[in-house]
Amino acid sequence: MAKRIARPKKSQKWIGIASAAVVLLLGAVLLLRPRSADLVDGGVRLLHEGSVSQINKEAAQKGKFTVACGQLPVDVAFYKSSEQTARQLCRLLYEPLVSISAGGEVEPVLAKKVTFSADGLSAEVTLGKHRFSDGSSVTAQDVYNAYLLVAAKDSENSRKEVVAAIEGGEAYLKGMADDLAGIEILNEGKLRFTFCEPSLRNLETLTLPVVKETEECEFPLGSGSYRLKQFRGLQEAILAENPRGAGDFDYKEIHFINGTRQALEKGTTDYSVDAMTVGNREIYELAQSAGGYDIYAYPTVERAYITFAPQSSLAVRQAVGAAFDGDDFWKNVNAIRATPDANLTVSGFASPRYAGKNAFAGQMEKLQAEKAIKELAEERGKATVTVAMTDTTVNRSYYGILVQQFADRGIELQVDFDGTLESCDMALSFVDLRSPEEILRETIGSAEYDGWIAQQLHADYRSVYSALEKQAVNTLPVIPMGAAAGKIAVLADCRDQALLEVLMEP
Repeated sequence: MAKRIARPKKSQKWIGIASAAVVLLLGAVLLLRPRSADLVDGGVRLLHEGSVSQINKEAAQKGKFTVACGQLPVDVAFYKSSEQTARQLCRLLYEPLVSISAGGEVEPVLAKKVTFSADGLSAEVTLGKHRFSDGSSVTAQDVYNAYLLVAAKDSENSRKEVVAAIEGGEAYLKGMADDLAGIEILNEGKLRFTFCEPSLRNLETLTLPVVKETEECEFPLGSGSYRLKQFRGLQEAILAENPRGAGDFDYKEIHFINGTRQALEKGTTDYSVDAMTVGNREIYELAQSAGGYDIYAYPTVERAYITFAPQSSLAVRQAVGAAFDGDDFWKNVNAIRATPDANLTVSGFASPRYAGKNAFAGQMEKLQAEKAIKELAEERGKATVTVAMTDTTVNRSYYGILVQQFADRGIELQVDFDGTLESCDMALSFVDLRSPEEILRETIGSAEYDGWIAQQLHADYRSVYSALEKQAVNTLPVIPMGAAAGKIAVLADCRDQALLEVLMEP
């Protein structure tokens, strides 16, 4: 999803965010840098801490930020690609109508005002005064044209499927229509979106990148913090500051280079590479041995849930919530796998990127675990919970970890490897691509959900994720267990929080 990260002022950025502590140790003054909790919301975790003292950058290197990529795009139509590097480039070059932050905070970007109808089936979007990097104004026609480009049949943009929520969007995605009937240009600075049904996706349709192609310009235009200065397919992309952009990054230029083994080895020797995608153990060990790189893990799109059966009582759900410890679970799982932190604990339910405060965990903090487990025992005669799982070697190892974890809290966990959710209290889903909204809709029913989400969008679209979080807590359809993790290595002296958020956004 092409989103604009909220740009903190430089005084608030990476160094300024955390309290820097200076200690005297054997006559040396060491700067204690902020760690991952201070860096990015959304469950980002520090796997390996580098040392600033190892870094010796030339003066000329300090004005630019160089990213070594696993796969650079073939051509400049980045907005048509689903590759990670293309998505990173889009977030720096282009802006959406509305952004959704890591914590589920919604902010207008190119939009000045967004008004959803009472039934949630339409939204009027008034544009602010923004300009593309060539100086031309961003108009309603430009926004409409951008949606045609991003959602075209030949586009592989991973977010374009949200266009199906717009009337006529599904036909356009399949190449069966030449236009998007559900987007109407009201005037130069205003559009109306008409949707098929009330849904959170109606809001997410406003997050696609607004890009402009012209015959006069060599590269597609955007209104983002950077403009594309130079490009060589599969080799290099150089971004320069966009003087008309609203971003406030620390670097004049950002270079994306082909992350060959040779380039990475040279880059970690002279520290000309500031960040690299960690796609395998070999690269992980290279960054680790270089000494100056912090290695982070961040959540990706695969999710894991504990899903409760419809007949499960409140006592069961509260007892499981009190007993389950996601951090401990994945720590033990990763020890079995012998991998550098392959998974992360989910830190939220409703946010698209699992970020922000986990409202369910917040509720569990208020519950006394002993009380929840006692109520379960009183209801059933003893504290037992049944779980349905597929009989595989991996699942048996997972089950063994959970058995011990629950036993430590006084709950006996019983597995049924042939069981279903209808015959047990809960089931574990370790690779789940369902969105939180889909789970909630299934749980409370489409009609009730449609009315609820329409009301939330109309009342205050900017707080819809926090409202969804509270609704999820009240309904308790699932407990989020974790998410698969991507990894990135970043020079330990990197001081730009907003840039790192862009690089780590899945």
